[in-house]
Amino acid sequence: MVAPRLIATDLDGTFLTTAKTVSPLNLAAAERAAQLGVPLVVATGRPVRWLDVVDQLGLAHSQVIVSNGAAVYDLASRTVVHSHPLDSAVAVQVAQELKRV
Repeated sequence: MVAPRLIATDLDGTFLTTAKTVSPLNLAAAERAAQLGVPLVVATGRPVRWLDVVDQLGLAHSQVIVSNGAAVYDLASRTVVHSHPLDSAVAVQVAQELKRV
């Protein structure tokens, strides 16, 4: 069997159970991927403050894409590694356009 070069997953409705926890099977798969050197990329719309559900991934797969791609957060160090915030003037303009239509 050839190992994948990358595993990418969302959290809600995919990696997490309906109880919003990491299943033992998914945790074992994430740990095995780490043993094989296969990166696991979690990409979620969740903000940083809602990542406690994947804390156990912090050592093996520490970086998570959060806030719909607006930032990359490191679970192990609890720091934002990269941030791509929306310019406030653009956000206001978009909100005004949405209200208009």
